Amino acid sequence: MTDGQTFYAYMAAFYLWSCLRQAPRGSFAITQRVWKGWDFTHPVANLAGLGKAIFLAPLLPWPQSFSITRPGKSGKYVSRGSLSSNKRLLRLAQLATSDIRFLSLSLTLYFFLALPYMYIRSGDSPNTLLCITVCFVLMVLIGLRFFCVHKRIAPDARGDRYKHLLFACTMPWHSMRLADELFMLPRLSPSHPLLLAALSSNKQSVEFLEQNYRESLHKKKAHFTLEEFDDILISKNLFNPKDMRPAEKSGANCSSYCPCCLTTYTEMVDRCSECEDLRLIPFD
Repeated sequence: MTDGQTFYAYMAAFYLWSCLRQAPRGSFAITQRVWKGWDFTHPVANLAGLGKAIFLAPLLPWPQSFSITRPGKSGKYVSRGSLSSNKRLLRLAQLATSDIRFLSLSLTLYFFLALPYMYIRSGDSPNTLLCITVCFVLMVLIGLRFFCVHKRIAPDARGDRYKHLLFACTMPWHSMRLADELFMLPRLSPSHPLLLAALSSNKQSVEFLEQNYRESLHKKKAHFTLEEFDDILISKNLFNPKDMRPAEKSGANCSSYCPCCLTTYTEMVDRCSECEDLRLIPFD
């Protein structure tokens, strides 16, 4: 590999690394689709020893965005506002970061496409130096714009503001993903995973709601309580337990199933070892 190829290989690795975002364990994310709507997202990895969850942000900073909801210091989730107010919060977060994300996309494309093309075509020419100058100008603009938006959203976090401004002006991969730092702020994060799943319309959100509702019914140590489901979703007609999918036989020898995880069993087993030895229910 040439020096230029090695440089861009390192740059690509740093950029992909900056797409990984960490949050407290028990956090969940919501990712905007390219056209319309949101998708519920689980962590790509859970670091139990460190108490962290790792999420993969969209690979391009624009037009997609993502947001993370996390448990409080006590480990419990706090519901703030209704479904419509959380929708407005996500829209405000998108509007507040739209220009930063567009500049970040411009920098990403310019750095990984335009600059290599100009260098291959012109070598160490004034045109190549002009391209490099444009990249640094974009980095400074992204850093300054982030500084202004961050000051309005989190005025007390002065140290973080100056730190990210310094990193944005010196590290291209950091400026390309700088809008993610705003989405990680608690004031721009949705309030509760149940609301987050209700905002989404993908298969993962439906499975998440159904599985956690069954655990609330049958497990002593469930993530959410039946009162949370009723207050946040059921009372507002956002979730109906009657619409949950039933258990299906996975084979001819299956005679019963677990009412919590819907795992099917043969006649030789009468309790589910995965769900606190819950008694199985026979198929009709």
